[in-house]
Amino acid sequence: MPRDRDRLQRAALLAALLALGGCGQKASQVDLAILDMSVTPVHDLAPLPPDLECAPGELRCGDACTDITADDNHCGACNFPCGEAHCVSSVCTCDGGKSRCGSLCVDLDTDPAHCGKCATSCGAKDCVSGTCAQCAKDQKICGNLCCSPLQLCIVMRGGCVDCGGGNIACNNQCVDPNSDPANCGGCGVACKKGEVCLQGACGQCPNNQVSCNGACTDVQTDPVNCGACSNVCAMGSQCVGGQCQCPNGQMSCGNFCADLNSDLANCGACFKVCGPNEACVNGQCNCNLKCNGFCVDSSTDPSNCGGCGIACPNNQACVAGQCVACQIGMGLCNGVCVDFNSDPANCGGCGVVCRNMRCALGVCR
Repeated sequence: MPRDRDRLQRAALLAALLALGGCGQKASQVDLAILDMSVTPVHDLAPLPPDLECAPGELRCGDACTDITADDNHCGACNFPCGEAHCVSSVCTCDGGKSRCGSLCVDLDTDPAHCGKCATSCGAKDCVSGTCAQCAKDQKICGNLCCSPLQLCIVMRGGCVDCGGGNIACNNQCVDPNSDPANCGGCGVACKKGEVCLQGACGQCPNNQVSCNGACTDVQTDPVNCGACSNVCAMGSQCVGGQCQCPNGQMSCGNFCADLNSDLANCGACFKVCGPNEACVNGQCNCNLKCNGFCVDSSTDPSNCGGCGIACPNNQACVAGQCVACQIGMGLCNGVCVDFNSDPANCGGCGVVCRNMRCALGVCR
């Protein structure tokens, strides 16, 4: 140590000077100056610390005694720090069931940098039960694929499906983040009551407009919110000054605007229906021809073709009051000539209906 060397040098020089004095020679000022420059004066030397004697069960680490069974900086041995862990019985131990990886305490079930074991990184993926997830954090699993936030997961259609049109997938439904008050600007970002979503931000409607079902509208002119939200005007009517109005000469009958002078379902009054083959004329149900007490249309009725009791032969139809034979390739169904090759209601024969298919060469395809 430096101080030990200084002490030895001082003692050696003093002995030399004393020897000179013993020979009848005095120590010169130069000798004293050399002594002063070579060693540290006695009064400037700090006392050396005595050897530490540690208590039973303790160990000297540097200038201090410590219990290496519980010291977080000297755990089990000197200069062996535990980092985030604590020293328990000379072993660095993590709290809460976590595991020690270097100086850190981590959960090997969820830590993406130490997944399952130390230094096993999942990158951008989650760590689930000690195993790296199949997809990245911002993706979702769809069968064997990973869908982006803009895609739906529809396994029957091959997996990930784009919403398109600027829409995004929220709870596996395509929504418009620019106008959807439940997903305004992003999934799950809900606007407060009375607010609307305008260009992806929650806010208030402009002047003279109100919020109806999360959208701003003018209830003075909106036919589906006329005068108030969800007050729907009848089909064919308009919203004027917050009131539903049918065109001139028509009246609102339920959800429709009807001409009571000619409407067979509202003849003269709402919901007054004319009978078969009757016509609504000036608000009255009229029959041009009655045969055996029934109103008939003699222009198409094969049993009364052109007049009461004039029946067409079985292979003929009544067209414009005349019995005519069906053209080649057509057949007679209920007194009407139909094309069995292309008619979806009579495909290949009378009454053969093609449901959600087309009729081609007499077969539903």
